[in-house]
Amino acid sequence: MTFMTAGVLRRTVLLGLVLLATSASLDARAQASAGASVPREWIRTTSGLEYQIVTEGTGPRPHAGQSATIHESLSLPDGRVLFESRVAPNKAVTFTIGANQVIPGVEESVSDMRVGERRKVRIPPSLDGRKFDPSFIPPDAIRLYDIELLDLKP
Repeated sequence: MTFMTAGVLRRTVLLGLVLLATSASLDARAQASAGASVPREWIRTTSGLEYQIVTEGTGPRPHAGQSATIHESLSLPDGRVLFESRVAPNKAVTFTIGANQVIPGVEESVSDMRVGERRKVRIPPSLDGRKFDPSFIPPDAIRLYDIELLDLKP
């Protein structure tokens, strides 16, 4: 029976861990390049909005005056889902960039996205923009959006 010395065993285990980590890293890169959903770190803007890119978009970015079509869902930190535009077919939301047709937090997030991009977005109450909140949204609640930019039209 052959016994490994402690040094050989340590090097073998270390090499195995390096190979496993390299394989996982290459797999994540392959998924990202194939357009798969690979969440990134949270980014905070100067306004206080925070977002995480779930799927990178490859299309153009919106400009003021363009019509943007999105799928969106809104939930609260306690887990309550308030609405989900993906649930029923043809329930996407369409609005004009820069026309104040959606709350400022959604406008800010979508204005920086590319067509095909999907983000998780944390919108502070200060970027809600409504003079009053519907009764189902506590006035001091952070709004948790999941937004996907589907299309842009001139």
